Amino acid sequence: MMVAKPWLGVGPDGYRFAYGQYAGLKVWDTRIFANSTPLELAADLGLPGLGLVAIFTLLAIGSLVKNSWLGRLGLFEAATLAALVAFGLHGLLDYFLGFHAVFILLWILLAIAVSYRFKPLPDQAGPIQ
Repeated sequence: MMVAKPWLGVGPDGYRFAYGQYAGLKVWDTRIFANSTPLELAADLGLPGLGLVAIFTLLAIGSLVKNSWLGRLGLFEAATLAALVAFGLHGLLDYFLGFHAVFILLWILLAIAVSYRFKPLPDQAGPIQ
């Protein structure tokens, strides 16, 4: 699918509906997902869509990763980073964004990660006014 439609993909959540056509089947189970989140996103959104999701995710967790390298990661920040790493590793072997509870949890974690980009570091904090 990614090779046939590299720019736009088959559409959001289109992998499971287009799978049978690409596999040469006349009847197939439409509850099927790819076994990898990057592959599913590439098939659904095309390479530009996959790239945008990757860039957003890297920007969202960038401050957490930077603070972890500098040794300035608090317990809550470390837990957020660990959860996002677990999501990422799990996503290499499974597609879990089709389940609303997991999808919402991922977006909440990404929102928490983005919020740390705007939190002043202890050495940059000024007096409270």
